[in-house]
This record gives sequence, C-alpha cells and structure tokens, in this order.
Amino acid sequence: MTLIITNGDIVADTLKSAGLAHTIVPWRDTLIDGPVPLTSDLRTLDEIRAAFLSEAFAVPLHEIEEEFAHRRMQLESIDPEQSIELWFEHDLYDQLQLFQTLDALNRSEVVGDVKLVQANDYLGRHAPDSIARFASTKRSVTDTDFEIASQVWTSYCSPTPEAWSRLATDPDLARFPFLRAAMFRALEELPGQADGLSRTERRVLQALREKTASPQTLFNENQRREPAVFLGDWSFWRRLEDLAFARHPLISGLPERFRDIYCRTTDEFTPELVTSDTPDANRIAHYLGAELSLTDFGHAVVSGQIDQIEQNGIDRWWGGTHLTLLRCWRWDQACGCLVQPQSNSLFGVEDHSFSFPRAS
Repeated sequence: MTLIITNGDIVADTLKSAGLAHTIVPWRDTLIDGPVPLTSDLRTLDEIRAAFLSEAFAVPLHEIEEEFAHRRMQLESIDPEQSIELWFEHDLYDQLQLFQTLDALNRSEVVGDVKLVQANDYLGRHAPDSIARFASTKRSVTDTDFEIASQVWTSYCSPTPEAWSRLATDPDLARFPFLRAAMFRALEELPGQADGLSRTERRVLQALREKTASPQTLFNENQRREPAVFLGDWSFWRRLEDLAFARHPLISGLPERFRDIYCRTTDEFTPELVTSDTPDANRIAHYLGAELSLTDFGHAVVSGQIDQIEQNGIDRWWGGTHLTLLRCWRWDQACGCLVQPQSNSLFGVEDHSFSFPRAS
C-alpha cells in the first residue's frame, strides 16, 4: 500500500479522489512562521509548533496536538517494504515541508522505497484527472538526497542563518530543482540591511506609498507579484498586523488582529486558553475591506530615511533563528548576502532567555 505525504488537505483530498493512494498524510504546518528550532526528535518540535500555531492562528491547541500525533503515528508505523511518495510544490512553503519530511524519514532509518514528485505548479488548483499527470515525474529518493535534505533542514533550524546561506549556493542542490530559489526567497524575509523590512513588508509599504488599499487588495497584489506563492492569507495578515500594531506603526487603518475575530481572548493569552468563536461576518468584511494607509513613520521607512528596527525593535523567528534587537541578522538585497549582527560583543546571556511555549 502506498503512503503519500503532501502539503495540505486540498491536495490530499484531490489525490484521494484520483485514486493514487489509500493513505494520504497532509503535513499541515506553515514553517515560514514562528519558531522552528533544532530538536532531537519530531515530537519535541511538534510541541513547540503546536503552541505557536494555536496562538497565532486561533486553533484550539488540542486539535493541533492530535493532528501532529496522528502524523507522527503514520511515520512511525511505516513498514520498510512500504512504498512512500512525497508530493510537494515548488514554492518556499512546500519546500520547507518537503525537507522536514525527508529529514524525519531519514532519521527513522527504516524507510525503503521513497519516491519524490516535485510539481512546478500549484497542486491544489488541479482536479483529480489533471493532478494524476504529475505521477509520471516521480523519481526515487537516494541516500545522497536524504543526506542533502537533512543538511538543508538542519541549517534552517540552526540558531543563525549562516549555514542556510552557505548551502544556498551549493551545486549539489541541483538535485532538487526548486530548492535554491526557495532558499534565497527565505533569506529575503530577513530584515533588510537598509530599512529593517522583509521583502514582503517592503512590498506592502511600497504599494501604500501612492494610494490607500484594503488588506484583501494588498494580499491579492502580493500573490500576483510573487513568482512562487508561499504565503497564505492568515500568514499575510500577521505581517500586516506587525506593521500596524508596532510601537511606532507603519500603517494605519487596520481595525484589529484577524485571529481575534475567531477566538475569545484574555488579558494573558496562552494557547491552552484558545476558545474557538463563531466569526462575525461583519467583522471579517470590515477587516478585509479596511482602508489602509502609510503613517508618517511608514513613509520615512519606505523612503529610506529610517531603519524601522532601530525604532521598533524586533522579536521574531526565522526558522531556528530568534531575531532580536541585539541579534538581528539581515539580508542585503543589493549584494545578495547575509549581514551579521553589528556587534557580537553585545550578545548577553539575557538575550537567550526566550522560553518556548510548551503544551501542558
């Protein structure tokens, strides 16, 4: 019996309808958001990811924990003689899922026949009859592939982006035709050297420089301009909200955080207290149609007059790298190179005091 692992529910349902496998596991994690530190086992990382996803996307913690537990069970029950197929797309979202999956299979040491389907299109847009054509492109995953995959995944989870940046130019990555572009796109989501903005944030501010726009319009424009779309709508809303609710806001007009429409909140929010709420259609419409504009500070940042991180600070994760004011790795778009934090001597013990939210 063939086991297929793929990126999410839409593709899983389509593959099932196409009759390509009886058991299909959707990976269901947006690894471009939140902490993805290097851990000794998948269970530990799942706990960290579940806590983050629950808080960020208003999903009850137990639902994510159950989903991840089921995912682990499927991996742990793989028979050495079982045929496994990995169906993933070309964009950064899928590439990260693919390499986490390959690393997890590599660690299991019981996997035999693994084949890879690398789609140069968005599988979720296909019907059962058209998605089946990608099956003809599958190839066997070799020991060399597994070795490269574990190197790539480990570099993404490392406490600095240095290994990831070095690997992005490795000629051996040609074995995975979409990986290099995805790796460089990930680096562009680090704060920019001149303005402290990621490529996505900069695109938002540039769009608002000349005229107002709604969140929905900005999202649509971002998707249109992205060569390989990797941000879902909720991930994009979080980036908008970082700009709108910063200490010194860069945009104005956003009424609230999107996740608050979907759950009741408390003054001291924790994932364990997420309570799904029936979303108010009027609040959703008000959010998506809100008229957004740049603040004076936003104009100054997008004009290159101010580095927004110097004013707002930063507390964000890029894979396993915890970006803070004192440990802020940046990407210089002009030279296409990684820029180290300005002064390693500033790194104090207190800067490592972040505690991962853990499941109770």
